[in-house]
Amino acid sequence: LGFLATIQFATPIRKLKKGAEIITQGNYSHRLEIETNDEIEQLADQFNQMADALNEREELLEKHKKQLEDTVSTRTMELKDEKEKIQAIIDNVPSAFILLDRDFKIKTASSALAALSNYESEDALAQPCYTVFGEKEYCNNCPSQSARKTGKMASIVKEKKLSHGETRYLEHMAIPIRQNGSIPYILEIVTDITERKLLEKQTIRAEKLSAIGEMAAVIAHENRNSLTSLKLILQFLNESNEIQSTAKNSIEIALSSVFEMEEVITQLLNFARPKPSKFTMLDVNQIIRE
Repeated sequence: LGFLATIQFATPIRKLKKGAEIITQGNYSHRLEIETNDEIEQLADQFNQMADALNEREELLEKHKKQLEDTVSTRTMELKDEKEKIQAIIDNVPSAFILLDRDFKIKTASSALAALSNYESEDALAQPCYTVFGEKEYCNNCPSQSARKTGKMASIVKEKKLSHGETRYLEHMAIPIRQNGSIPYILEIVTDITERKLLEKQTIRAEKLSAIGEMAAVIAHENRNSLTSLKLILQFLNESNEIQSTAKNSIEIALSSVFEMEEVITQLLNFARPKPSKFTMLDVNQIIRE
């Protein structure tokens, strides 16, 4: 009886132990089949219920894991696309974007750097900023140093002579990048403003010419008034019967000179105050002869 009782208790307990080992290894689908009509069978039923709960929880976790992986994958692709878009925008902007560290060495640079210096963006990494732009040391009034000291944006325009003699004007704009109350990086934006400089010079020249034209108009107007008086007097003398013929010849020569001076003044006024264009039919042969 003792031997049979031992077998009756030991066999289901071994099944419970074996089932616990299988569940521990992650196989939550394993179930116990014990029919002893006693507390051991009830324990087996509780064990199977626990396995069902673990299996359901495992399936739920697996489902959440799959959803999380899909979300992470989708978000990673979105971030990659956004990064590629931003990089494409930066690379297609004519200005060069350069990120400098605390030692003013280049951490990263856009592809536009190659057009403004002798370095490709990859070759410029870890190089001092002044080396990339052909300088032996920091430039005077360095905007990056000023931005780090003051914490404010700074800029400077530098004139650069190329090997073939062409002059270019580069604007260096330094922007401090703040993190946790410090400035670990400086964003330097380098732009070729040669065309803008040339336009400024042309604008200044045009303004000077305009001022000269206005001044010439005033002078011409005053001279015309004096010439008008002189012309009237000469015409009066030329029509007088009391003047000898030899004197009239001199007066006519003087009048001719006055008329020529008036024509010059008229041309000067037309230059200073141009009139709207007027299209007319003319003789081409006469134009060629003139």
